[in-house]
Amino acid sequence: MKFLAAVVVISGLLSGALAQSSLSLTENIAMFKDICIRETNLTAEDLQKFNSGDQSAEKPIGCYADCITQKLGFFGQDHTVDQKQVTEVLSTEIPREHVQEFLQKCADKVGKEPCGISLNWLKCDASVLKKIIQ
Repeated sequence: MKFLAAVVVISGLLSGALAQSSLSLTENIAMFKDICIRETNLTAEDLQKFNSGDQSAEKPIGCYADCITQKLGFFGQDHTVDQKQVTEVLSTEIPREHVQEFLQKCADKVGKEPCGISLNWLKCDASVLKKIIQ
């Protein structure tokens, strides 16, 4: 239930706005969480399935992850990773060295399909995926 709990959206936030660099990763995700849950129709059941390893939940989780990462400004229009933006946002809670290792290992894992752009990229490093999917 906590997952679906309402999150206070910062006044004046537009759904397409990029992540605020002065906020932590958790604060940035909180700004977009409700928006992305609504846009993707993600359910608590989807999250439970995904956390238990049920691959049938990958599409809804992928859609949610795509929504969050797009709103965080992690990708360009051509789905290339904006490494500077990723580093800036993730390093508020993940050591910069780990972010750099993640990017080196996973930057080329970006998908091309809707609802799959960021899922394989994030699954490449489960610790980063957990931060995004919270």
